[in-house]
Amino acid sequence: MDHDALIRHYARLSQAQRNQLQMSALKRYAQAFGTMIRSKQVRAPLSIGLFGDWGSGKSFFMRSVKQDITHTLDGA
Repeated sequence: MDHDALIRHYARLSQAQRNQLQMSALKRYAQAFGTMIRSKQVRAPLSIGLFGDWGSGKSFFMRSVKQDITHTLDGA
């Protein structure tokens, strides 16, 4: 699907579908960050910058990363 077709497809989605799509993408990013943070191959110190406007979801994202790390460690 080319870029223009993707934009047209996204524009036809309901707000609920858009939110679900964004949450799915956010979850994958949070899991990726959790994997990187837990990795024994990553050596301290590790600094991660998370920038965005007020209300853009920075705290929510960080809670999602924490949840991924906690869930994985509890299951290990």
